Amino acid sequence: MNSTIEYYNNNSNEFIENTINLNMSDLYKKFETFLHPGNKILDLGCGSGRDSKYFKMKGYDVVA
Repeated sequence: MNSTIEYYNNNSNEFIENTINLNMSDLYKKFETFLHPGNKILDLGCGSGRDSKYFKMKGYDVVA
């Protein structure tokens, strides 16, 4: 477990830089076809929080 934590501690900034500005709109649209306004979303492994932020701004109840 310590090696996993160490990996994330050492690589989190690079991961965020490489993924924060990706255009996820096509995937979001597909996912949202299964949702209703106000649905709760559990975002496991939320990384930078990019997806959680998007869905929270759209009015979903997000737990990251």
